Amino acid sequence: LSMVSTIRNRANVLPIGSDSAIVRQMTARFKNLKEGECFAIFDGDKRAQHATLKGNFIKLLESVPAKDKLVAEKWFDDRVSYLSGDGTPEKWLIDVGFDTASEKIAEDLSVDEATMEQIMQIGRNAAAHREFLEIGRLLNVDSKALIQVFASALKKEFRKTLEPIEARVRQLIDG
Repeated sequence: LSMVSTIRNRANVLPIGSDSAIVRQMTARFKNLKEGECFAIFDGDKRAQHATLKGNFIKLLESVPAKDKLVAEKWFDDRVSYLSGDGTPEKWLIDVGFDTASEKIAEDLSVDEATMEQIMQIGRNAAAHREFLEIGRLLNVDSKALIQVFASALKKEFRKTLEPIEARVRQLIDG
């Protein structure tokens, strides 16, 4: 949602889920290039697994001649990016919120800042992808509503994070 409207209006954003599901979708798209471009954004904690993700992509293509393997690998590299941080997107939101916007987040949730920081610390330590569920449980607030509060407080940080991704998507759209 933080992407500029000129890109949102020209792109079809599909939340897919797991990294393996994203790789399968990219494989299908590569096999049928007439369907248009695609661009995948993985969680930041998947950055270190780029070679493995690319290897899985090549394996899923099944029979790829050696000369086409390099083309396929470049196609994959050109169409993959990663969210900021080296953890889950939820952990990144909490970390950046803690470092830059805990006062605003606390105010938006009608909690004093010290309490909010303690709760955010507990959320940081929750299991992967359960961070906002834990914070929501402690504040008695729906996790989706919490994500919106954090995202609203961190709009400037989102802009910085999305600029390189937007530039690449714009290149693909414009040809």
